[in-house]
Amino acid sequence: MAQLVTSLLFPCPPASYTIDSFPGELIWVPRVPVERATAAEERPEVSDGGGGAGTGEPGDVCATAEPDSETVPCLLLPYESARFLIIFFHSNAEDLGRCRWFCHFLRDQFQVHVLAVEYPGYGVCPGPPSKEGVIANALSGLDFVTQSLGLPLEQIKVFGRSIGTGPALALAARVKLAGLILVTPFLSIRQLFADRLGPLSYFVDEWFLNDEEILKVRCPTMFVHGRKDIIIPHHHSEQLFKACKMRKLFVNPTKMEHNTNLTTDVSFLIVPMFRFFALPDYSFQELKVPAWAYDKKRSALYRRPAMDVCSSHFF
Repeated sequence: MAQLVTSLLFPCPPASYTIDSFPGELIWVPRVPVERATAAEERPEVSDGGGGAGTGEPGDVCATAEPDSETVPCLLLPYESARFLIIFFHSNAEDLGRCRWFCHFLRDQFQVHVLAVEYPGYGVCPGPPSKEGVIANALSGLDFVTQSLGLPLEQIKVFGRSIGTGPALALAARVKLAGLILVTPFLSIRQLFADRLGPLSYFVDEWFLNDEEILKVRCPTMFVHGRKDIIIPHHHSEQLFKACKMRKLFVNPTKMEHNTNLTTDVSFLIVPMFRFFALPDYSFQELKVPAWAYDKKRSALYRRPAMDVCSSHFF
């Protein structure tokens, strides 16, 4: 049963990119220990943009990481003079390559930096997927933004879609962010299966307790869920919205389905984002990305090129 649930939640589609794809965008961030994901229920504090080891300047953290250290592939899309950064968690049927167009849309439409985090087993990120692994990758992305890029938490928003609302809420429940966007979220994995399996859902392993995490959120939260969604019924969002204690907005389009393109109608996402959040906003502080983040040699999939050996014979 556990293996079946994992394959349904994280089907791991064929990779749509390689470690050589998207030069200047694909980065490798240091991965936090998986133990931090299991201990995250204790709400550990994340460094709030104060730099790290060494000189204490942004970018110094993990500059001494070994080329073969464990890393998480991410897409980083800076926007000149942007104040906010959005950490994006995609749905389970895509990887960084397939959601790249949407990340570009977020950056250009809302004039924000974007960091999209990959899941274990997806794209060029080693697997297999697990709850602890997904949350560890999410924490790794947040650590990179606060410690290596030097951005404070009040300049970070988190965006999750479908299964991505699990890690998105996991972060928002642990630290106070600038905002949270949840598109087609679910109450919990067990409750999601209960809609179809009834009492048999009791035997389903739980992954993300979004209905509990929402109670810990301390930032403005926007929910987007179409009424024609038959994969995750919109009553999941309705209950999460009611439980949310912070300033909130529920966008519930009548014609929107689970996988509807959010850019096709400005009322789905664009207009609500502009009205609910202070976007766009600007900063005169340059986003400095450490050079080591772009080094593909830090990927677990990197293989050193074979060397041609030439032998000369003298007569």
